[in-house]
Amino acid sequence: MANVSPSPLQVWKPFLIELQQAAQKLGITLRVRHSDRTLHLLLEGASVSSRREWVAQVQTLLKHHPVDCSSTAHILIYGRVSGKRYPAWKASISLAKIRGQLVDRQTNNRQAVDGPRGDPPSIDSQDSPIPVQDPMGGLTQGKPGFSRWMVRPLRPAEAGFKAGIELPVSEPAPRSQFPKLLEINAELGALGSQQWLARSILGIFGVAIGLYLYIGTWFIPRQARLWAEVQPQLDRIAAVEPRNLKEMETALQEMEETIVQLRKFSPLSGVFYQRARAQIQLLNDRQQQLQHRQDLEQAGQTYLGQAKRLAAEATLLLEAKPDPPSVQDWRSIRQKWLVALYWLNQVPGQTFAMQERNQLLQQYQQTYRQIQSDAENSLQFSGNL
Repeated sequence: MANVSPSPLQVWKPFLIELQQAAQKLGITLRVRHSDRTLHLLLEGASVSSRREWVAQVQTLLKHHPVDCSSTAHILIYGRVSGKRYPAWKASISLAKIRGQLVDRQTNNRQAVDGPRGDPPSIDSQDSPIPVQDPMGGLTQGKPGFSRWMVRPLRPAEAGFKAGIELPVSEPAPRSQFPKLLEINAELGALGSQQWLARSILGIFGVAIGLYLYIGTWFIPRQARLWAEVQPQLDRIAAVEPRNLKEMETALQEMEETIVQLRKFSPLSGVFYQRARAQIQLLNDRQQQLQHRQDLEQAGQTYLGQAKRLAAEATLLLEAKPDPPSVQDWRSIRQKWLVALYWLNQVPGQTFAMQERNQLLQQYQQTYRQIQSDAENSLQFSGNL
């Protein structure tokens, strides 16, 4: 029967069980994976302790467990807060260095008990320390002949960590009874930043394409239909010539409604927006002119109404007084006709009330002259005017 060597994780099982128990006491989850002679340990929790504390914890546990340098040369420790994408810190431990320290310590202990017995035994070449990166970023001194540029870089886990499980140390389970460990994705280093930048650029590019399609296939045609609806109103407003005050008020209201519709055009519509802004300027100018004309028309109607009112009062006063009227009555009648003529002369020219004003002015002048003549011929009024 062929001899099947245990997997690296099975060899490290007692060490991982103790480490997981220590982590669970602090509410931290341990995930592990092994690749390229490197044991990766991911500590994840709501608040992960400092790097120095966990490195010391792992080094202490390594003193109580055999150090396997044949299949594992390094231990990489990562500390990550739950919910975060990247670890908060990472540290590296060289097992060759740890083993060398243990051998030196055992040699020193034997020398202290038995006395010096020559040179200490040399460490086999396959277990010699190789230059690796320490937790603070420096390089450990390795075997002579290795140059600084031959240091193997610390690579992040690429296939994901495995969740640590708790197994009894006294009853190790066979490999076939190990449950399938959960793999998680650990994207670390500059590669994650580059992927984020690439995704951002692709996202912006996608949004730009979507906006272009939206503007070209739906927004611009809708603006074109809106312009087709407004164009007849613009032509009608340009051709309208109010003939009275009511038609002028209707034209002003239609202009206001058209300006509101023109303001709905967006700058994204391009040429339609430019046309709308130009028409708004023309309509504003025309609206100001009509508003001024409306003010004049209202003033003309007001003056014409005052003249008609005074003329009616003077006529009613003449008919109500006894014949012949008194001197005071003649004065009041003549005063009302004189003020009525004044208001007729105040009616602005080029207004709708001008035609009626001209007719009334001729009539009121004749009536005023007649009243003046009757008053002078009156016996009671003679010599008192």
